[in-house]
Amino acid sequence: MINFKTLDLNLLKTLNLLLELQSVSKTADKLNLSQPSVSVQLAKLREAFNDPLLINDAKSMRLTALAMQVQEPLATALLSLENAINLNEKFNPEDVEITWNIAISDYVAFFVIQNLVQELNIHFPKITLRIHHLTPKNIKQQLQNKDIDLAFHIDEEIPEKLRYQFLFQEKYVLVANTQHPFLENIKRLNTLEQFSALNFGIVSLDASHFCTDVDKILKKHGLSRNIAISVPNFLLLKHLVSTTDIVALLPSMLVQKNTNLEILPVPFDIGGFNIAMIWDSSMHKDNAHIWLREKICQIVLKTTNHTV
Repeated sequence: MINFKTLDLNLLKTLNLLLELQSVSKTADKLNLSQPSVSVQLAKLREAFNDPLLINDAKSMRLTALAMQVQEPLATALLSLENAINLNEKFNPEDVEITWNIAISDYVAFFVIQNLVQELNIHFPKITLRIHHLTPKNIKQQLQNKDIDLAFHIDEEIPEKLRYQFLFQEKYVLVANTQHPFLENIKRLNTLEQFSALNFGIVSLDASHFCTDVDKILKKHGLSRNIAISVPNFLLLKHLVSTTDIVALLPSMLVQKNTNLEILPVPFDIGGFNIAMIWDSSMHKDNAHIWLREKICQIVLKTTNHTV
């Protein structure tokens, strides 16, 4: 039987993190406490629940059956309590010192972050941004662990159970250096075979594979692109295209007003993508977080002329 008399809110918050992170050291880091302090709290929790809660394995900790039963209801209860407390707490961005952690690709940052930084610097100098490299496979874990506050990614790859807001729609265009030795031939492309024979540069955010939607289309016709190089971001690829003889499919807004890049016709529909802003449900009603999301939507509307 659980001894509720020995439990307080701080112990329950520690338990919530312990069950989520399954690590005393990581929980200590999150709470800004020493490991011995968290170990003492874990001992109190074990006594109160009359259960080990977490069991040490060779290299990690695992939850007991009781801990697994407690985990979701506890997290939900603490979130409800936090939301209830925050409902009447106004967020004043001019007075609050806060750091926002954002995972974003260089391309989206090019349109969103530079304008956000400028506005914060002028009107809200106490707010700091910390930009993280976007690794799509880690988005859900990073948001749930509060390692990041927001992520920006294509909407078709948003992990389940996360909140999101559509920001803008984009399309790909085929580009080459205006000094490319075979530019006139590329302009006359009219078959998939000719397209696939070009020397391409591509972006792979996590360097895991070279397969994109375009490659899937070509595969249906028994073709594959000649991939000359894979890079981790769009701005680097854009630079390589403008200074070498490779070609690339780049977001259209990224190549607007570039006099050294030529936008070329493509013999099939290469499609596009939708960019979304993503966050964890635990932050959905947080007033400060709401302010940040609304500010970003305003900036996107001004920058891209897209309705958010």
